[in-house]
Amino acid sequence: AVLDSCHSGGWVIRLLHQCFHDRADLLVPFNLFASCMHDEFAFEDSSLGHGIFTYCLSVQESALGSFGAVGILPDNSHGPSLAIAAGERGCSFLTAGSQNPVSYWNGAGQLEVSQSGFSIFHDDDNVLTENSILDQLSRKRDETRTVIQAARPHLRIGTGISDEEMRRSIQQTLAYIVNSRGSTP
Repeated sequence: AVLDSCHSGGWVIRLLHQCFHDRADLLVPFNLFASCMHDEFAFEDSSLGHGIFTYCLSVQESALGSFGAVGILPDNSHGPSLAIAAGERGCSFLTAGSQNPVSYWNGAGQLEVSQSGFSIFHDDDNVLTENSILDQLSRKRDETRTVIQAARPHLRIGTGISDEEMRRSIQQTLAYIVNSRGSTP
């Protein structure tokens, strides 16, 4: 399941808890992706034609270790981008830490926020409570925000940023990506 919607991380947490706590014999989730945490909004940018999370998931490096990348453009063609915009961390970076994707990969019991993860199970193989999962995700998100704040000190981080400020910040970052790509991605 891939959700690019506001508060979608809450759905992932509830589903995981239900599956492993109440329905372990009936349903085992494999891959779950949410564009943001339970208390965050999923940002869109009209110049992209879709959500920031969808864009960041589409970005692929041109070559291993390259700064250049390719992403899906509004007309669904592939076009130039920068590798720093790729993946869950790219989404966190583009939104100044205001949108932090949550993912659960390969049924391994590892939950991640912006590619920083932890096990959803206690040492005794019982699933953590929903509140414990939320607490750990929040701590991991705060670690990510600290790094982003150091890299982008001019931007405010968190829920205090207005939609207009967020759109302006994303537009500036996207303009930087497009203008710094050079003649080849």
